[in-house]
Amino acid sequence: MLGILVFTIMGLYFIFRKNTHRHQISANVDNANCSFDYTSNSFHYSCNLVITYVYDNTTFSNKPLVTSSSYKAGDSINIYIDPTNPSDYVENSSLYDYLIGSLLLLPISIILIIMLVNYIKKL
Repeated sequence: MLGILVFTIMGLYFIFRKNTHRHQISANVDNANCSFDYTSNSFHYSCNLVITYVYDNTTFSNKPLVTSSSYKAGDSINIYIDPTNPSDYVENSSLYDYLIGSLLLLPISIILIIMLVNYIKKL
């Protein structure tokens, strides 16, 4: 029962927490230092990027970004910024928070449905 409560609280936290990085913009890759590993029949990229982007007529340059996708200088990458602090940015939006929260709540929903069905059967 404690596990259900913990998963519920964590799931709701991820779904309803305030994410300030909600404005998507395109940034230019100025420099890319990428490497990859080949293990177990799959490639894993690790790229250290230097990006430049413009928001509200202000240019933000020489900003570092680490990503697991392959890029080269001159490429474009979508980032998400905090409109109240445009120098604060992330590569991924809050959609991952919703996904994590939903995945945490899914087993709880299944358990509660099973418990409800068993309760109804006993009536």
